Amino acid sequence: MKELELKYGCNPNQKPSRIYRKDGELPIKVLNGKPGYINFLDAFNGWQLVSELKKATGLPAATSFKHVSPAGAAVGLPLSDVEAKIYWVDDLGELSPLAAAYARARGADRMSSYGDFIALSDVCDVSAAKLIKREFSDGIIAPGYEPEALELLKEKKKGAYAIIEIDPDYVPDPIEHKEVFGITFEQGRNELNIDKRAYDLNGGLPNETYCIEESNGKWYTYYSERGKRTSFNSFETEEEACQYFLDWLKYIFHI
Repeated sequence: MKELELKYGCNPNQKPSRIYRKDGELPIKVLNGKPGYINFLDAFNGWQLVSELKKATGLPAATSFKHVSPAGAAVGLPLSDVEAKIYWVDDLGELSPLAAAYARARGADRMSSYGDFIALSDVCDVSAAKLIKREFSDGIIAPGYEPEALELLKEKKKGAYAIIEIDPDYVPDPIEHKEVFGITFEQGRNELNIDKRAYDLNGGLPNETYCIEESNGKWYTYYSERGKRTSFNSFETEEEACQYFLDWLKYIFHI
Protein backbone atom coordinates (compact mmCIF):
# COMPACT_ATOMS: atom_id res chain seq x y z
CA MET A 1 0.00 0.00 0.00
CA LYS A 2 1.56 3.27 -1.15
CA GLU A 3 -1.14 5.62 0.12
CA LEU A 4 -4.05 5.74 2.52
CA GLU A 5 -6.97 8.12 2.05
CA LEU A 6 -8.15 9.85 5.22
CA LYS A 7 -11.53 11.29 6.12
CA TYR A 8 -10.10 14.81 6.44
CA GLY A 9 -6.98 16.69 7.54
CA CYS A 10 -6.42 18.59 10.79
CA ASN A 11 -9.96 19.98 10.54
CA PRO A 12 -13.14 18.62 8.89
CA ASN A 13 -13.00 21.31 6.18
CA GLN A 14 -9.49 20.29 5.07
CA LYS A 15 -10.13 17.86 2.21
CA PRO A 16 -8.84 15.85 0.44
CA SER A 17 -6.48 14.19 2.91
CA ARG A 18 -4.11 11.24 2.69
CA ILE A 19 -0.77 9.82 3.80
CA TYR A 20 1.56 8.37 1.17
CA ARG A 21 5.14 7.68 0.16
CA LYS A 22 6.56 8.85 -3.14
CA ASP A 23 8.76 5.76 -3.35
CA GLY A 24 8.00 2.45 -1.70
CA GLU A 25 5.20 1.09 0.43
CA LEU A 26 3.77 2.56 3.60
CA PRO A 27 5.35 0.74 6.57
CA ILE A 28 2.03 0.36 8.41
CA LYS A 29 -1.14 -1.73 8.52
CA VAL A 30 -4.40 -0.49 10.03
CA LEU A 31 -5.70 -3.46 12.01
CA ASN A 32 -8.79 -1.74 13.42
CA GLY A 33 -10.65 1.56 13.30
CA LYS A 34 -10.04 4.53 11.02
CA PRO A 35 -7.08 6.61 12.21
CA GLY A 36 -7.21 10.27 11.20
CA TYR A 37 -4.66 12.87 10.16
CA ILE A 38 -3.77 13.92 13.72
CA ASN A 39 -3.77 10.28 14.82
CA PHE A 40 -1.06 9.47 12.30
CA LEU A 41 1.00 12.50 13.27
CA ASP A 42 0.86 11.31 16.88
CA ALA A 43 1.53 7.71 15.86
CA PHE A 44 4.64 8.35 13.76
CA ASN A 45 6.12 10.88 16.19
CA GLY A 46 5.42 8.53 19.08
CA TRP A 47 6.90 5.51 17.30
CA GLN A 48 10.05 7.45 16.47
CA LEU A 49 10.43 8.35 20.16
CA VAL A 50 9.88 4.88 21.63
CA SER A 51 11.99 3.08 19.04
CA GLU A 52 14.90 5.42 19.76
CA LEU A 53 14.38 5.04 23.52
CA LYS A 54 14.49 1.26 23.15
CA LYS A 55 17.64 1.49 21.04
CA ALA A 56 19.34 3.80 23.55
CA THR A 57 18.40 1.94 26.74
CA GLY A 58 17.63 -1.63 25.72
CA LEU A 59 14.38 -1.38 27.68
CA PRO A 60 10.76 -1.51 26.47
CA ALA A 61 9.44 2.02 26.01
CA ALA A 62 6.06 3.72 25.75
CA THR A 63 4.82 7.20 25.09
CA SER A 64 1.53 9.03 25.37
CA PHE A 65 0.98 11.61 22.62
CA LYS A 66 -1.79 14.19 22.39
CA HIS A 67 -2.15 16.60 19.47
CA VAL A 68 1.42 16.01 18.26
CA SER A 69 2.97 16.65 21.69
CA PRO A 70 4.30 14.02 24.10
CA ALA A 71 2.33 14.03 27.35
CA GLY A 72 4.71 11.45 28.77
CA ALA A 73 7.38 8.91 27.83
CA ALA A 74 9.02 6.19 29.89
CA VAL A 75 10.91 2.92 29.85
CA GLY A 76 9.77 -0.32 31.45
CA LEU A 77 11.27 -0.24 34.92
CA PRO A 78 9.43 -2.11 37.71
CA LEU A 79 6.98 -0.09 39.78
CA SER A 80 7.21 0.15 43.54
CA ASP A 81 4.00 -0.19 45.56
CA VAL A 82 3.94 3.60 45.99
CA GLU A 83 4.47 4.23 42.26
CA ALA A 84 1.73 1.74 41.38
CA LYS A 85 -0.70 3.76 43.51
CA ILE A 86 0.50 7.05 42.05
CA TYR A 87 -0.06 5.74 38.50
CA TRP A 88 -3.43 4.16 39.41
CA VAL A 89 -2.39 0.61 38.55
CA ASP A 90 -2.07 -0.92 42.03
CA ASP A 91 -5.13 -3.12 41.35
CA LEU A 92 -3.58 -4.79 38.28
CA GLY A 93 -1.00 -6.89 40.06
CA GLU A 94 2.46 -7.33 38.56
CA LEU A 95 2.77 -5.54 35.22
CA SER A 96 4.92 -6.58 32.29
CA PRO A 97 7.84 -4.23 31.55
CA LEU A 98 5.91 -2.84 28.56
CA ALA A 99 2.79 -2.21 30.66
CA ALA A 100 4.93 -0.55 33.34
CA ALA A 101 6.41 1.72 30.69
CA TYR A 102 2.96 2.88 29.60
CA ALA A 103 1.77 3.28 33.21
CA ARG A 104 4.74 5.59 33.82
CA ALA A 105 4.26 7.48 30.53
CA ARG A 106 0.55 8.11 31.05
CA GLY A 107 1.03 8.78 34.74
CA ALA A 108 3.47 11.60 34.01
CA ASP A 109 0.47 13.82 33.20
CA ARG A 110 -2.85 11.99 33.31
CA MET A 111 -4.83 15.10 32.42
CA SER A 112 -2.85 15.76 29.21
CA SER A 113 -2.87 12.02 28.40
CA TYR A 114 -6.67 11.85 28.38
CA GLY A 115 -7.64 10.77 24.86
CA ASP A 116 -4.02 10.08 23.90
CA PHE A 117 -2.44 8.13 21.08
CA ILE A 118 -0.12 5.42 22.41
CA ALA A 119 3.17 4.20 20.95
CA LEU A 120 4.87 1.02 22.19
CA SER A 121 8.38 -0.08 21.28
CA ASP A 122 7.61 -3.80 21.57
CA VAL A 123 4.86 -6.22 20.61
CA CYS A 124 1.82 -5.29 22.71
CA ASP A 125 1.27 -7.99 25.32
CA VAL A 126 -1.85 -8.84 27.31
CA SER A 127 -0.65 -6.99 30.40
CA ALA A 128 -0.28 -3.75 28.45
CA ALA A 129 -3.56 -4.30 26.61
CA LYS A 130 -5.50 -4.76 29.87
CA LEU A 131 -4.14 -1.46 31.17
CA ILE A 132 -4.81 0.38 27.89
CA LYS A 133 -8.32 -1.06 27.59
CA ARG A 134 -9.53 0.76 30.68
CA GLU A 135 -7.95 4.12 29.84
CA PHE A 136 -9.57 6.72 27.57
CA SER A 137 -7.41 6.67 24.44
CA ASP A 138 -7.82 7.29 20.69
CA GLY A 139 -5.46 4.65 19.38
CA ILE A 140 -2.18 2.80 19.44
CA ILE A 141 0.83 2.00 17.25
CA ALA A 142 3.17 -0.92 17.92
CA PRO A 143 5.33 -3.36 15.94
CA GLY A 144 2.86 -6.16 16.63
CA TYR A 145 0.18 -7.50 18.96
CA GLU A 146 -0.30 -10.75 20.81
CA PRO A 147 -3.59 -12.31 19.58
CA GLU A 148 -5.38 -11.93 22.94
CA ALA A 149 -4.06 -8.39 23.34
CA LEU A 150 -5.37 -7.44 19.89
CA GLU A 151 -8.84 -8.78 20.70
CA LEU A 152 -8.91 -6.82 23.97
CA LEU A 153 -7.99 -3.59 22.19
CA LYS A 154 -10.55 -4.13 19.43
CA GLU A 155 -13.27 -3.94 22.10
CA LYS A 156 -12.42 -0.32 22.92
CA LYS A 157 -14.60 2.56 21.69
CA LYS A 158 -17.34 0.12 20.66
CA GLY A 159 -15.01 -1.51 18.16
CA ALA A 160 -13.72 1.74 16.63
CA TYR A 161 -10.38 1.95 18.47
CA ALA A 162 -7.56 2.79 16.05
CA ILE A 163 -4.90 0.06 15.99
CA ILE A 164 -1.84 0.46 13.78
CA GLU A 165 0.95 -2.04 13.22
CA ILE A 166 4.28 -0.65 12.01
CA ASP A 167 7.20 -2.45 10.41
CA PRO A 168 9.99 -2.22 13.03
CA ASP A 169 12.60 -2.49 10.27
CA TYR A 170 11.35 0.59 8.43
CA VAL A 171 14.02 3.24 7.94
CA PRO A 172 12.87 6.70 6.74
CA ASP A 173 14.65 8.64 4.03
CA PRO A 174 17.70 10.56 5.32
CA ILE A 175 16.30 13.86 4.01
CA GLU A 176 13.08 15.27 5.46
CA HIS A 177 10.68 17.65 3.72
CA LYS A 178 7.92 19.80 5.17
CA GLU A 179 5.67 22.24 3.38
CA VAL A 180 4.43 25.42 5.07
CA PHE A 181 2.32 27.98 3.19
CA GLY A 182 3.43 26.56 -0.14
CA ILE A 183 7.13 26.71 0.80
CA THR A 184 9.07 23.44 1.10
CA PHE A 185 11.62 23.06 3.89
CA GLU A 186 14.35 20.44 3.63
CA GLN A 187 16.77 19.09 6.23
CA GLY A 188 18.69 15.99 7.16
CA ARG A 189 16.97 13.79 9.73
CA ASN A 190 18.18 14.10 13.30
CA GLU A 191 20.03 10.80 13.49
CA LEU A 192 22.37 11.76 16.34
CA ASN A 193 23.18 8.68 18.41
CA ILE A 194 24.31 9.12 21.99
CA ASP A 195 26.59 6.10 22.14
CA LYS A 196 26.73 4.38 25.55
CA ARG A 197 30.50 4.71 25.36
CA ALA A 198 30.07 8.50 25.64
CA TYR A 199 28.75 8.37 29.22
CA ASP A 200 29.10 6.25 32.35
CA LEU A 201 26.71 5.91 35.27
CA ASN A 202 29.22 4.17 37.52
CA GLY A 203 31.84 6.88 37.86
CA GLY A 204 35.51 5.95 37.75
CA LEU A 205 37.94 7.35 35.20
CA PRO A 206 37.01 5.96 31.76
CA ASN A 207 38.60 7.88 28.89
CA GLU A 208 36.68 10.64 27.09
CA THR A 209 33.48 9.96 28.98
CA TYR A 210 30.83 12.03 30.80
CA CYS A 211 30.35 10.53 34.26
CA ILE A 212 28.01 10.59 37.23
CA GLU A 213 28.66 8.84 40.54
CA GLU A 214 27.71 8.74 44.21
CA SER A 215 30.30 8.83 46.97
CA ASN A 216 29.85 9.23 50.73
CA GLY A 217 26.27 10.41 50.39
CA LYS A 218 26.96 13.05 47.73
CA TRP A 219 26.58 12.98 43.95
CA TYR A 220 29.15 14.14 41.40
CA THR A 221 29.23 14.79 37.66
CA TYR A 222 32.38 15.31 35.63
CA TYR A 223 34.19 14.66 32.36
CA SER A 224 36.87 11.99 32.49
CA GLU A 225 39.84 12.11 30.12
CA ARG A 226 43.28 10.55 30.43
CA GLY A 227 42.81 9.79 34.10
CA LYS A 228 41.72 13.31 35.05
CA ARG A 229 38.37 14.84 36.03
CA THR A 230 37.23 18.16 34.59
CA SER A 231 33.93 20.09 34.63
CA PHE A 232 33.47 18.77 38.17
CA ASN A 233 30.16 19.45 39.99
CA SER A 234 28.77 18.16 43.29
CA PHE A 235 25.15 17.79 44.42
CA GLU A 236 23.37 17.01 47.66
CA THR A 237 20.68 14.82 46.08
CA GLU A 238 20.48 12.17 43.37
CA GLU A 239 17.59 14.03 41.72
CA GLU A 240 19.61 17.23 41.32
CA ALA A 241 22.62 15.35 39.97
CA CYS A 242 20.59 13.32 37.47
CA GLN A 243 18.73 16.37 36.20
CA TYR A 244 21.98 18.28 35.73
CA PHE A 245 23.61 15.27 34.04
CA LEU A 246 20.70 14.88 31.62
CA ASP A 247 20.66 18.61 30.79
CA TRP A 248 24.44 18.50 30.33
CA LEU A 249 24.25 15.62 27.84
CA LYS A 250 21.43 17.37 25.96
CA TYR A 251 23.58 20.50 25.67
CA ILE A 252 26.71 18.61 24.62
CA PHE A 253 24.95 16.50 22.01
CA HIS A 254 22.59 19.27 20.81
CA ILE A 255 19.43 17.33 21.57
